[in-house]
Amino acid sequence: MDPMMFGINSDVAAEAIGAIVFLSFAIERALAVPFEWQPVIKKIDGKDLKEPIAAVVSLFVVWYLEFDALAVIFSKESSGVIGYVITA
Repeated sequence: MDPMMFGINSDVAAEAIGAIVFLSFAIERALAVPFEWQPVIKKIDGKDLKEPIAAVVSLFVVWYLEFDALAVIFSKESSGVIGYVITA
């Protein structure tokens, strides 16, 4: 099956995936500081809040940067909420 049938440029897709990997490392390391701080550990211990907080922070970052990986990969002119959520 030809990837260009769907309008996917492999170079652009690789760059978008690389950006996602970079952002995931950056967000994970940025959140490690407060999540490993003793007062925060005591507050959220046993409440399973780390994942929802990380998801909200990721969504804010991709929204702020206007980075919709689906729109980039599939060469769409506009970004959408679903693209931001999936990218986050």
